[in-house]
Amino acid sequence: MISKSNTIMNEQIKARKVCLIDENGHNEGEVDTKYALDKARENEMDLWQVNDGAVPTCKIVNYGKYIYEQEKRKKKNQSSHKQSSPKGMRTGYSTADHDLQFKHKSVFRFLEQGKKVNYSLVLEGRERDKVGPALKKFNERVDEFSIIAEWGKPSVSHSRGKTTISSTLRPKAKEDK
Repeated sequence: MISKSNTIMNEQIKARKVCLIDENGHNEGEVDTKYALDKARENEMDLWQVNDGAVPTCKIVNYGKYIYEQEKRKKKNQSSHKQSSPKGMRTGYSTADHDLQFKHKSVFRFLEQGKKVNYSLVLEGRERDKVGPALKKFNERVDEFSIIAEWGKPSVSHSRGKTTISSTLRPKAKEDK
């Protein structure tokens, strides 16, 4: 985006002659700066120095409108590049079957929408001693999603009295039939 502090406009232009581009984008060639300023004022617009050189190039524009459109375009581009962060699904070692079914329904929905899901199994207290069986249980739970998702090797992390086994589920690419 163009910053207002670096722009040279109207009376700030010190050159005697400028290469003028009118409001319609037509090149009028080399003209006196006074003539270019008069033409810009006549159309209630600004004379904006686009580039600096032996003969600076100046353009007749509505500078406020130009800045507004640039900001609008920038916001539109930013909104189209939104990144979705992965959804998270946290379960415990002894989570009841009904609760797991409920959570897995949500995971299936997220994967069908094309979102990634960070699936984790948390071990707290005495459950921390059961890392081997918990890893087996984690793999069994994640295998339920093998139809529509793929995942990497689960990672095990230890912190603050908790052990977490986690992996990111990614939706499988849809096959063309």
